[in-house]
Amino acid sequence: MNESGEQDYARRLGQRLRAVRSQKRWSLHEVQEAADGEFSAAAVGSYERGERLISVPRLNRLALLYRVPVEDLLPPDEAVRPGGGGARVRGERGSEQAEERLVIDLGVLERRAEPGWEPVRRFARTIQVRRGDFNGRVLSVRGEDARSLALVCGHDVDEMAELIGA
Repeated sequence: MNESGEQDYARRLGQRLRAVRSQKRWSLHEVQEAADGEFSAAAVGSYERGERLISVPRLNRLALLYRVPVEDLLPPDEAVRPGGGGARVRGERGSEQAEERLVIDLGVLERRAEPGWEPVRRFARTIQVRRGDFNGRVLSVRGEDARSLALVCGHDVDEMAELIGA
């Protein structure tokens, strides 16, 4: 990779780091405090601006701090994505009526100690990773997925909405 490619990668990595931090609604100062000083606000800001490259071990520690998989801090590889961007293709809706959704309060879900909720927690984490959504507050799932989850955890969708809904 040439110097221009390294600078571009550093910029894209920085944008990704900033996006994850912003989704968590953390300021640079809050990152510094949560890291007990391991990461200074200035250092994280320079990583986010692409002015400074982050080492792999430090990137891993930052991922642990943000509670996201380290691969989700890496920018998408533009060479293998059509159009060069990270755009997601969304399916078109036919003339069907809008499907109901279940909005899960992730904090409430994490506090549910019963083992029957573990499949729902795994599903929620997987969806967060796929969407790149780590704000940790709520997760909206399609009605069809909610019905499947209800079947797996032994509740109906209305009960789930009552027990873990936002």
